[in-house]
Amino acid sequence: MTKGALYEIPVFQLGGLIYPHMIIIAHRSNFPVPLLLPATMFANLIYEIDNKAHRLNITVPDDESHIRNLTIKDDNGRLHVFCSSAE
Repeated sequence: MTKGALYEIPVFQLGGLIYPHMIIIAHRSNFPVPLLLPATMFANLIYEIDNKAHRLNITVPDDESHIRNLTIKDDNGRLHVFCSSAE
């Protein structure tokens, strides 16, 4: 179990992707990564993790929206973040 502060980012833009009203949980930790991005943020997109250049490359297919809506669900005390829809 972990505790943290709940914040809302009005618009989180990751390259060409836009996540309006993104909810995040911030907590103090020795974990070296400031933000973990769940794979569901990239549902129906083409993504590549380039370990050599240290980049995350995302391609949005023509039939997919650039605007993605995320939802946080509580499943018996475990929080899950997933992409609930694309506009």
